[in-house]
Amino acid sequence: MCDRMAVMYAGKIVEQGSVRNLFDAPKHPYTRALLGSIAKLGSKEPLFAIPGQPPDLANLPSGCAFHPRCPDVMPRCAKEQPEETRFGPDWTARCWRAATPAAKEAYDRASA
Repeated sequence: MCDRMAVMYAGKIVEQGSVRNLFDAPKHPYTRALLGSIAKLGSKEPLFAIPGQPPDLANLPSGCAFHPRCPDVMPRCAKEQPEETRFGPDWTARCWRAATPAAKEAYDRASA
């Protein structure tokens, strides 16, 4: 049992926060993909498979390491590593899409 968790991709934390926040409203596409790949008891729904292959840790792609496999990729993702965006006192994610004003506004509305 735990109250907080961190999600890592290619050796870096891409999202961390309370278990409730990460399960209820994940901000990073990799966190969402991992949650989508969990089997649900009694469900016949097919599991989500993350496309592509994990990166070679000795030769990481430029920018965000997840960008070659990301369903939400944008040109900036391939060029720059995302900064850490804070969604609360102890909830952060490293994703350019999560850092948009609209994403931050949605978090602020939900936590108000």
